[in-house]
Amino acid sequence: MTKGNKKFKKNWLPGDTFAVKIETENKEFEKYNGRYLILTKFENENIKTDPKYPQSQYFRAKITKDETIPTTQEEFDKQELIKFYGSPNNVRYGYKHMEQSVEELIESKKHLKVKPDKYGLIYTYIFGIFISPKTFYCPEFKYINNFKIEISEEEEFIKESSSFISLLNSDIFINKLLESYETFNLKKGKEYTKEGIKETEENNERIMKNYYKKDREDKLILKMIKEGKVEFHYSYGWGPKLYDSDVSINVENVYNDIYDKNKTGKQIFRELYEEAHEYINKTDGPRFYLVLVDKLMRVKKLTPGLKKIGYKAIEDDLKFWEKTKHYDERKKELDKIKKRLDKYEFKE
Repeated sequence: MTKGNKKFKKNWLPGDTFAVKIETENKEFEKYNGRYLILTKFENENIKTDPKYPQSQYFRAKITKDETIPTTQEEFDKQELIKFYGSPNNVRYGYKHMEQSVEELIESKKHLKVKPDKYGLIYTYIFGIFISPKTFYCPEFKYINNFKIEISEEEEFIKESSSFISLLNSDIFINKLLESYETFNLKKGKEYTKEGIKETEENNERIMKNYYKKDREDKLILKMIKEGKVEFHYSYGWGPKLYDSDVSINVENVYNDIYDKNKTGKQIFRELYEEAHEYINKTDGPRFYLVLVDKLMRVKKLTPGLKKIGYKAIEDDLKFWEKTKHYDERKKELDKIKKRLDKYEFKE
């Protein structure tokens, strides 16, 4: 399975494995310099690279025990697989607004065999990498061979969409994987403290409560649509309010899942981006950012950069409503957000 020159990502196949030398200036991770991150390309029927968009690639990662690159399957098997992210067990259901009832959702996920560990977490190993579409040659990736990763369905939670990190800055890319390694493999994260375990238990309960709450709201909305009491716009939502939209509610659900009062606005944005990046497009992008800005203003965590994006999102969102009878109502809703942005004061 060594088809084509592996320096070019158009020739990459599932199982193709690459070495990336760890060279970071981050003081926290300098101790790993000289070792290697070993990246193995992944694809299945749900998670795969579209040939038209080769900049989106999917991998699992290992970290070498020393400064030696594994060259055989046996050597490769001895390297430690990095747990990219740990989530509360109930995240497995991934409730999507207006698509299924909670009962139907739970039934549809019965095939998942992944089991939570004693800390109540399930682990994701697969992640996506954004590689510049102009960069078809990847000098950071040293091709090794085509290897197979053995991991049971009980150990791994394969999400329908993966979190992404960018290769545009190799230091950030390396640090993100090392951060995951220390947090989840070495159990240095707060998830493994008494406080963290309690928080995970609470999050698991809250996630299910949110699923059932949104399910009740969905049924009420569908009933109102059927009775002609509200007009449903598939592209925009079913009403002019900020959360009268499946996109807004889905983004809100993800935000609620990841929110922690100890996280900064930048951290929340990064995690929300990783978990809900599929909404960052021309149509849904404005609503993604409007929900984020609304939420961060409420908890006094808005950043100057996101404030600017908030103004742009208001402008872009309103364009979609220009030819609808709800334009004036939507403008009124967005004007409220704009006034809050105008008055927002950043923390010292």
